Amino acid sequence: MAEDEIKRVNFFDGQFLKQGEFLDLDTYHRHMRRRWAYVLFNQSGVIQATPTDLTIAVEDATQKKIRVRAGMAIGKRDEFAEAREIVLREDQILDLNAQQPPLQAGDTAIIAIHYEEEAVADPPSEGDTPGKTRVKEHAVVTVHRNNLPGSTAGNGEPFVRLGDVNFQQMAINTGQRQTALINAALVGTQAQPQAPTITGINPTQLAQGASLTPVTITGTNLNGASAVTFSTANVTAQAVAANATGTQVTANVSVGLNAPVGPVTFSVATPAGTAQSGPVTLTIQPTLQLTGFAGVNEPNNDLLFKINGSGFAPPVIVEFSASGGGFAQGIPLSPQNVTATQITIPNAQIPANATNGPVRVQSGGQAVTSAFNVMPPPVLANVPAQAATQTNITITGNRFFAGTSVTLPGNLVRGPNSQPPFPAAGLGESLTPTQIVVRVISNAGTAAKVRVTTQGGTVQSTTILSVS
Repeated sequence: MAEDEIKRVNFFDGQFLKQGEFLDLDTYHRHMRRRWAYVLFNQSGVIQATPTDLTIAVEDATQKKIRVRAGMAIGKRDEFAEAREIVLREDQILDLNAQQPPLQAGDTAIIAIHYEEEAVADPPSEGDTPGKTRVKEHAVVTVHRNNLPGSTAGNGEPFVRLGDVNFQQMAINTGQRQTALINAALVGTQAQPQAPTITGINPTQLAQGASLTPVTITGTNLNGASAVTFSTANVTAQAVAANATGTQVTANVSVGLNAPVGPVTFSVATPAGTAQSGPVTLTIQPTLQLTGFAGVNEPNNDLLFKINGSGFAPPVIVEFSASGGGFAQGIPLSPQNVTATQITIPNAQIPANATNGPVRVQSGGQAVTSAFNVMPPPVLANVPAQAATQTNITITGNRFFAGTSVTLPGNLVRGPNSQPPFPAAGLGESLTPTQIVVRVISNAGTAAKVRVTTQGGTVQSTTILSVS
């Protein structure tokens, strides 16, 4: 169908003007403005004037809330030879839990925006004739489950895809984001900068609460990089600078304490365009914290010393306090000994000079020292094989701290809660870090391995003590 003629209103003295003339004037200017955008871009998409325009960020991963940042897009309408401006003036928070039909684990939330308009009486008509005095132009953000319902909304305006959100992991994917670029045919033969790309980031993970950590982003054509923007508002970058070859961008990155845990995408703004990280992500780890420990239990074949907390991630190195001061040699742990909330140290790997005191844990690029003392397990060196009842035996070893108890044949215990409490000087008992002198209260004819228990756990002798 042939396009309507382009006509503008011609004013002259003595002309009687009615509503139609003013509407025609508005239509002419509106159409010519939109026609410019149609020719200039020839596509629907986001006008990426700044790195954050119409980007998606995770606002609260637990509550499944996202933020769509303010910005502008255009929607191409071929039938009118127009591209309509879609302006989101303020950030908008969306609750993915509130969508209908409800999103479920495994679903992808597709975030789109489109143009709508409505006639309103705002301000109201001041004359005798009531009527709509303005036309409001809206940017409508919508959430779609797994697929867009079509290329256009119900009013015929095209959807502009802003990005996708993995509902279960709350991870943002910008692979199908629509960005409107200037029509290449208008550029002519002038040399244009090559588009920037992102190939990596180091380190690949930071913890909640990290402050101004140096980060290096690698890629191509990153010359003149001016900003690094992450897909969550809780992660920010300062002091952004690119090297002379455009292959690296350095920045100081800070992570908020309430930043969502998991992978976040990012973008780098350059004069040649904005590079999206795509599959390259920075993983946010929980803040590294130490909350307690649990000892070994050799009689139950449990020879793993446990340190509890949060934010553990390989590689992990544990350092116990050393008997001579400072910390003992670090123990590198295998990944199978590390979970997010607990690390386990094989008893055989604990250094001989480890002693009661704070521990230091290095994990996932973080380091933290416990605010409490950690007592490593006791060590048994020598236990007699025979003893007479109601006589004393001497046990040698290491890490026999206050509160130590000894379990003798017959499952009889000499410890702090015994009567009299161990060690009882009246019985000739004594306790030093390397030696235990204890009264054998077992009945004659009993025999068993001797157990020594401290806060660091329970170990047992290799020999069997026989009581006569």
